[in-house]
Amino acid sequence: MERLKGKTILIGKEPGQGRLAIVVGGKAGVLGTAGSVPNCVSRCKDGMAHCKITVAQDGSMTITNLKDANVTYVNGAEVMSKRIDQNSRVQLGKDRYDIDVKTVLQAAEKLVPSVVTPPPPLPPKKSYSIRHLKKVWNDYHDKTLEIAKRRNRIGLLSRIPMIFTLGSGSIAAVANFQDWGSGIVMLTTAMSVLGFVMMLYGFYVSYTDKSIEEQEELKEEFEQQYVCPNPDCRHYLDGRKYSLLVQDGQCRYCKCKFVE
Repeated sequence: MERLKGKTILIGKEPGQGRLAIVVGGKAGVLGTAGSVPNCVSRCKDGMAHCKITVAQDGSMTITNLKDANVTYVNGAEVMSKRIDQNSRVQLGKDRYDIDVKTVLQAAEKLVPSVVTPPPPLPPKKSYSIRHLKKVWNDYHDKTLEIAKRRNRIGLLSRIPMIFTLGSGSIAAVANFQDWGSGIVMLTTAMSVLGFVMMLYGFYVSYTDKSIEEQEELKEEFEQQYVCPNPDCRHYLDGRKYSLLVQDGQCRYCKCKFVE
């Protein structure tokens, strides 16, 4: 009934097939079988019909004849206009053709398009500046790069003694074959000693290096600072490059807007 409030339902005989015709807002439907409606019921044609049911906004209904010559009965009494409800007995024409009010209303309701209520508009996205995250990202990137360079230098230092050791051995072998004398022995010995000293130094530097601990502390500090600026979110931004955050334009978690 909600969709019928404020509507008018025209009721009459279908032209041609002789079924009960119902028209709401220019849309027509039919009930019954062909030839089931007697000729005493006026036809639905060109906006005219036998009678109409008007549904008020409060749901009350009134049936009204549309021509003086039409005959309509409500609960056995002939009427020109009468308040009815779904249980009222309505008959049309002198032959007293019965119509079921509930069935008519159900058919009429199908002719009224359902009103789809649009969803409420989404609230505007909150905007937060991420300018401070640029410094956080740059500091983390520079310090990480410096730690990586230091570890490379330590690795290189550990390989240098091997060069001295292999070099001194090769020179000693050639000197013995060419009979270069005792001076070469002193050179190769010095090279071996220097290589040994550098190896010990390399062991010391590698043992005392705190690169792993520094990297862990740096990462932990970074994860605490490189977060969504929305105070209701504060999710870690997954180590995503700052330039990509600007390109994304929003937080992956709370969908707030990022601005520089």
